[in-house]
Amino acid sequence: MSTPVLTSPKHPPRRVYVNTTPPPHLVHDPHGKLVQIFPPNYIRTSKYSIVTFIPKNLFEQFRRIANLFFLALAILQGLPAYQTINPIVSALPLMIIVFLTALKDGFEDWRRHKSDESINNHVAWTAQGCAGWRNTNEVFFVDERGWVERFVKGIWRWMRGKGPGCGKAGGGKKGGVVHPHAAAAPLSPSDTITSASAEGNEGKDGGRESDEKEWTPTPWKHIHVGDLIYLRNNDAIPADTIILSTSEPDGLAYVETKNLDGETNLKIRRGVDETAFLISPSE
Repeated sequence: MSTPVLTSPKHPPRRVYVNTTPPPHLVHDPHGKLVQIFPPNYIRTSKYSIVTFIPKNLFEQFRRIANLFFLALAILQGLPAYQTINPIVSALPLMIIVFLTALKDGFEDWRRHKSDESINNHVAWTAQGCAGWRNTNEVFFVDERGWVERFVKGIWRWMRGKGPGCGKAGGGKKGGVVHPHAAAAPLSPSDTITSASAEGNEGKDGGRESDEKEWTPTPWKHIHVGDLIYLRNNDAIPADTIILSTSEPDGLAYVETKNLDGETNLKIRRGVDETAFLISPSE
């Protein structure tokens, strides 16, 4: 089954495949290029990396007319015909200002890196690698990170070995089986799904404890288009999603969007009728 997703006129529609392999003629165009690209789910608000910080920061600082003017004066002081004072003394104030500004920009960008890392490493429960299920859209996945970051991350993954299996959390010292209700997801700048009745939700979830071990804890940055996601009560939504099934009658879900528009009232969303009976990954 494939589901066409409507987009704005500026972007062509994309087609998401579920439990079926994309036909070859819908994967590549006659020139051998992918007909659609699914970017990763990680966010990046930082401006620099270790490799690009110095050249990019210097470029941004010397785009300012004042810094460019004082740089020109310092260069002229290095020419014997225009020298009036020691060139080093002439360039010293500019060097101090550029250095302090670089420290400030570096600290602010470091904080953005830490914030991005915190959000990207939030954990959601998906069906990746569980119950024999595989995301058939992986042929369209494209890593948009730079080659340096891809190389470093590749070495790190190779040193750590394979990722966690079903019901096992990655990144821990001892690993082991983790129950989906063990801890609530951290707050994040996204919608939050809320049950109308917490007691009723817990009662219904209790009957599905045997199936919950089939869900895999997955960082938000590793969630891809077409993944099946299991959301608990008060969980933050990690990406744009389509509701397939809920524990509420008639496939209803109550979503809070105060992190997006400031509204605290719960909005009702209803799942797809054709998939409302699905409960576990095996189904």
